[in-house]
Amino acid sequence: MSTFYSKQPTATLFFDTRRILKDGRCPVKLVIYYNKQKKRYNTDFSLSPEDWDRLNSVQLKDKVLKKLKTDMEALRVKATKTVELLGDTFSFEAFEVLFYDKQIKQRADKQDVYSSFEVYIGKLEDEKRIGTARSYIDALKSLRSFSPKLEFKNVTVDFLNSYERHMLENGRSVTTIGIYLRSLRAIINIAKADKIISEDQYPFGMKSHRKYEIPKANNIKKALDESAITEIVKYEPLTEEEAKARDLWLFSFYCNGMNMADIFALKYENIDGNFIYFHRKKTIRTRKIQEPLEIFISEPVAAIIKRWGNKERLNKNHIFDVINSTMTPDDIYHTTHITIRSINAYMKRIAKRLGIDAKVTTYVARHSWATTLLRNGVSTAYISKGFGHASFATTEQYLGGFTQDQKKDVAEILTKLANG
Repeated sequence: MSTFYSKQPTATLFFDTRRILKDGRCPVKLVIYYNKQKKRYNTDFSLSPEDWDRLNSVQLKDKVLKKLKTDMEALRVKATKTVELLGDTFSFEAFEVLFYDKQIKQRADKQDVYSSFEVYIGKLEDEKRIGTARSYIDALKSLRSFSPKLEFKNVTVDFLNSYERHMLENGRSVTTIGIYLRSLRAIINIAKADKIISEDQYPFGMKSHRKYEIPKANNIKKALDESAITEIVKYEPLTEEEAKARDLWLFSFYCNGMNMADIFALKYENIDGNFIYFHRKKTIRTRKIQEPLEIFISEPVAAIIKRWGNKERLNKNHIFDVINSTMTPDDIYHTTHITIRSINAYMKRIAKRLGIDAKVTTYVARHSWATTLLRNGVSTAYISKGFGHASFATTEQYLGGFTQDQKKDVAEILTKLANG
């Protein structure tokens, strides 16, 4: 039997038949493979060889065994997440510190930035905020690769400038740097609130005040003009999958630029008469007053729901068959992102066939809704409320993508003034 090796740390469960316990069972061990090495760890699980075979049966019906299987998988997932947290700094010793009770002792050292990261990531996962947790995990990995150990007192303006230079020299974008450092800033803010650091030690702020200012990418926002959107509406899809991708993209465009995660989460209970009512997932935990967004079900929206909606229009049923109530938060996160990538891939093909020389992603659908309304005289206040934004400043980020023709028109108006 060949030995399994992995350059990246992996966690798996091993049924150790070499050791038979007094009750005739054999122990189940957690095994971590890394760089041609492996290490086995004891668990609280043990099974008879017969039950182990039954546990891995496709048609497992025994309730006790099903519960045992769930608990064992939870242990493996916990080990996998611990490995992911360590990233490039993985070692068996570090794994043991984080995975077992030693983790609690390590977290008692409040000066350790990475311990605070791990606690906060655990909180996010407990709250089922999987996407945000993943973002913090990525930030933690990046910071650990730059500085394997980090205490709050060492997070200075000089440290942050050095990290930024390191990231740029390694080809990372300003956008990525901003995301990672906003995560770090959130952890520093918690430390400041807990009086672990003083106000004078706080490194973030305006550069003019000799603080570190997180860089912002000055991305040029591009929205589709009305003619391109009309072409997409009239386009005849080549396959059913392409048709569904196009229609979900248009559903976002027609419905206030609704995020795909919110579209997939819609249930029939969100429909009341001729309107859809929903709360944005992105802001549901950050707003004290939760006012639902209200969207009129126009003819195109109704047609898309009729074409692709769940035929059983029960209140608890999701409208679109992308996610379902049996999925775990991890399942929902992965399914959502895979589906968005698929929609973007189909829309890229459609744009190419139509000769549209612009990105046609789900984000562009959201941006195009706002800019189309602005071009047609709709107020920024209406657009901001339709987006569910808390401030006009956020909305303005979406409103920079006017067409070249419009810019020419404005230039002509100014030219006429200059010519008298």
